[in-house]
Amino acid sequence: MRIDPHVHLRDGDSESHKETLSHGFLTAWKSGLSAVFEMPNTSPPLTSGDTVRARITAADDALKTLGIPLFHGILGGMTAEEKQIAEAVSLWKELFPRVAGLKMFAGHSTGDMGIIREEDQAGVYRALARENFTGVLMLHCEKPGLLKPGLFSPERPESHLESRPPEAEVESIRDQLNMARAAGFRGTLHICHISVPEGLELIEESREHLPCPVTCGITPHHALPSVDDMKKKDGILLKVNPPLRSEKMRKKMFQALLEERIDWIETCHDHSPADMKKRSPDCLYFFIG
Repeated sequence: MRIDPHVHLRDGDSESHKETLSHGFLTAWKSGLSAVFEMPNTSPPLTSGDTVRARITAADDALKTLGIPLFHGILGGMTAEEKQIAEAVSLWKELFPRVAGLKMFAGHSTGDMGIIREEDQAGVYRALARENFTGVLMLHCEKPGLLKPGLFSPERPESHLESRPPEAEVESIRDQLNMARAAGFRGTLHICHISVPEGLELIEESREHLPCPVTCGITPHHALPSVDDMKKKDGILLKVNPPLRSEKMRKKMFQALLEERIDWIETCHDHSPADMKKRSPDCLYFFIG
């Protein structure tokens, strides 16, 4: 069974020009996948029972129309509100495996789901521990205080790396591991789209003393191209969060993948128009396949 644990599907909202359920499902099926798991930063975000149930209905309708037996799962979105966290855990308990786990954005990416304050991030772990959540918590790790969005210039696409430097990812990973340990988190932590060797080393070291399992995934676009490719024609099309790293880092991450030190390959599948990549300092994912 081939699974993509990290896709972005956009229709039913104002972003269907990026991707749709039907097109994403068909692309996944033609690629030989058996299941896809959707991230919650849609519009509206998948953070409530109403939005999650409506999304499941829409996905089922799309799959029925296509006539393909692809499994569609959802990662419920996290906010800093205790009531919302309790509802998300309740949905996971009721609807698993359709609600396969939860997702926290420890910093903004596409959309406005970033939990910026560290005290709020720590509060999420405490709330999940109180709710006896034992599932997967997927994490987008970029420390907001270390981002420098003013450095990005569409005329120099490679400047996206300067605006979101490697230390922003590394320090966010460090924060999340420490917070999970302090709260006694009992689920599984999954660090999405890891791109920095130092971050991978932190994860490996943490497995010796953390009370919960820790996994990580890498995308094709962090394993294959590097920031050098953004200096070429149409380099803006390679604008992603976290950004493409140096060739030296890319080689180390690719070698780690070959050595089976990374648990998953995840696509972050989504299409975004080039003009939007030029306008926005945020992530606009693309798919290599």
